[in-house]
Amino acid sequence: MKLIAPEVKNYSTATAGEPIKNDAGETVGQLIYSKGEGRQVRLFGGKYQGNFNSQDGLNGFLKGVEAVLNHMMSTSK
Repeated sequence: MKLIAPEVKNYSTATAGEPIKNDAGETVGQLIYSKGEGRQVRLFGGKYQGNFNSQDGLNGFLKGVEAVLNHMMSTSK
């Protein structure tokens, strides 16, 4: 599974939330940007969530969640 962070070019539109999708095109979470608080991420109904000051932090978090989910799927067979 691969998680895809939305490219936010206009942060004023991201205050209502931008969808985070997986490689199958399904919405699995939401990215909310707020001035002063950075990027808030909620995935899979809030099971995985975090706040980040940079896009790099957000991308690192998504890669970590991907790794956990891929490991769980590979060991459940």
